[in-house]
Amino acid sequence: MSIGSANKNNSTLKDTLELMQQLMTDHFVERLQSGEITPSELNTVRQLLKDNHIVVSPERSEGLGTLGTLLPDFGSGGGDGVEEEEEAEEDDHQGIHFN
Repeated sequence: MSIGSANKNNSTLKDTLELMQQLMTDHFVERLQSGEITPSELNTVRQLLKDNHIVVSPERSEGLGTLGTLLPDFGSGGGDGVEEEEEAEEDDHQGIHFN
């Protein structure tokens, strides 16, 4: 296989994967807008967003902000290291952040 052939195959694979991701995204948007999305599909959407490091800050989403105020505070003085692990994990990922 020549270098040109390998580059063409890589380009074709990249294009195919991008198309698959776009089709999947379009499908989930349609399902969300129709209100017919299943819990399993919602989980897949959540994982897709997480895997691609796409997050929305609570300040930008009224619903997320409200949900956040309803959660109990688990981080006060426990010293369990969870917050430190989460912060370290956030620093390791580059993604799309909507602040």
